[in-house]
Amino acid sequence: MRTGRRIDTRLLPMNEDLLAGILIIDLSQGVAAAYCGRLLAGCGADVIKVERPPGAGDSSHVSDPEEHLNAGKKGITLDYTQPSGASLLRRLVEGADALIEDHPPDFLGSLGLGYRELNTANPRLIVVSVTPDGSGSPFAERLVGLNAFAATLVGLLSAAGIERGQHVEVAGSECLAAAASLPGIDLGRTPSPPLDPSEPADMMGVPLKAGRAPRPGEHNEEVYRGMLGLTPEELLSLREAGII
Repeated sequence: MRTGRRIDTRLLPMNEDLLAGILIIDLSQGVAAAYCGRLLAGCGADVIKVERPPGAGDSSHVSDPEEHLNAGKKGITLDYTQPSGASLLRRLVEGADALIEDHPPDFLGSLGLGYRELNTANPRLIVVSVTPDGSGSPFAERLVGLNAFAATLVGLLSAAGIERGQHVEVAGSECLAAAASLPGIDLGRTPSPPLDPSEPADMMGVPLKAGRAPRPGEHNEEVYRGMLGLTPEELLSLREAGII
């Protein structure tokens, strides 16, 4: 089990090395949670974007409105709706600091991947569940993602002190209701280019590193062999079974 790493608060406010050594599992399907992962990667976290294998029904990669949402992350494929895939995800979680997800309520629980099971695998784990606001506004979705990023950061700081994880729920509608009263916030506008300073992230000075998004499964070898110690034969068997 991961022993955890203390965040050097001397690097606050935001710094691209603030989360160096922190491992994040990104199960995002939509914009807000993916943007949260992008911001964590911008602060130096090692973010692993998990996508379903080709043909397994996951459209998260192609549906991202902007490629930059996954920039700076590593990419693996894993069908965690299958028992053997869920088992691999739990093994990944054992070595992680946080997991981000935006699935419908109880979906992960139905797979044996609810907070209780994940907490058993790693009692220090921070699980951040993001509920999209449903507006379809790119700026609004990113604003929710910024709130999720802040919640994740607070959770990580807390876990470093109390040696215990927690489940944090970020409701998009509540985030936007609170933001609507702030001066200069227009939730109906669409931001200009992806890395324009008018991004919500600029409100907190979060660094956004340039770079490309990983191809699906690009880092399978590095993660499954390097981190989990699987053999080439085991990887081949998982590929043939459609698990990765």
